[in-house]
Amino acid sequence: MDDKSRFLELLAKKKLNNATLNDIAELNLLCKDYEIDLNAFNKTNQILEIKFSTKDLPNTQQTQKSWENFKLKVASIEPKNDINIEINHKRKRKIFFYYVAAASFLICIGISFLFFRNSFKETDKLNIISTQNGSKSKVQMPDGTQVWLNSGSKITYNNQYGIDTRTVTLIGEAFFDVKHDAKHPFIIHTKNLNLKVLGTAFNVRAYANDPLSEATLVRGSLQVSFPNRPDEKMVLKPKEKVSYNDVDATTLNRNIVKTEFKPMITLTKVEYSPNEKVIEEIAWKEDKLIFRSKEFNELALDLERWYNVKIEIENNSIKGKKFTGIFKNESVFEALNALKQTYSFNYVFDKTTNKIVIN
Repeated sequence: MDDKSRFLELLAKKKLNNATLNDIAELNLLCKDYEIDLNAFNKTNQILEIKFSTKDLPNTQQTQKSWENFKLKVASIEPKNDINIEINHKRKRKIFFYYVAAASFLICIGISFLFFRNSFKETDKLNIISTQNGSKSKVQMPDGTQVWLNSGSKITYNNQYGIDTRTVTLIGEAFFDVKHDAKHPFIIHTKNLNLKVLGTAFNVRAYANDPLSEATLVRGSLQVSFPNRPDEKMVLKPKEKVSYNDVDATTLNRNIVKTEFKPMITLTKVEYSPNEKVIEEIAWKEDKLIFRSKEFNELALDLERWYNVKIEIENNSIKGKKFTGIFKNESVFEALNALKQTYSFNYVFDKTTNKIVIN
């Protein structure tokens, strides 16, 4: 390695605070040999200390503005050319080292900045809104759309939301009251359903460990398509529900057993629950867990999310039994004791693991 390369290497190590005492001593010897004053590199350090950051992950416009500001700052601290002095051979080499070092640093900075600028164009800021089991939340999107999130649910969207479309991804269950905007369709992606609207109100249920995905329309119209069956599409009318039964997903959950054949895609009408002025599919918004002829293995998943507990069913004979009921203010133990009145079973609660075992 020649002196020039070694000098640049040592200088870089010093800048990164990785230089040993021997490195510093060697750097000082090179500076002395070539009459280089390290203080002269303060101008270079000014360049290195220029901040590139904008808010989190900047968009293209923010990045371009930062880049232009950077170039202006560099121009303001460039060495002046109006000094005309006669220099000897070593002096020439000193200046040569100065410009090589500065140029090297600037090239590294430029490449890094361009890399991050391109990365920012490709990777937009991701916004995540989520709820834990046992809790619910209501949020307002940037366009005024209101979203209610059920227990154990999450929606994500990037900073391109509202530019061409209003696109979100949902895992779990949510009720959307979409603000009408004919120029910017509202699109929801789930594991088995894709939904597209302009302005409407509807409920979507698509939990990761649940084989059944559903979309229930309350108001307006809703276009539904299926990622695994791209040729099939449908448009829902108010009080219609589309269900997608992912048969293969039954193996993902310990409690699910296949007790009867269920079509992959079904379209049904929804009605208000008897004695309750609310549709069963969206009763959770009013803190009511309503279920009608629901198999216990599926109901157990709802209870897990509703009460933030783990439920393990060891008694296979109870898994396929169907239950009907309404829970609002009951504790998980009151709920289980009520269910026992329909079909007898026993349960044990382990406080240390927060698990209920049905035996």
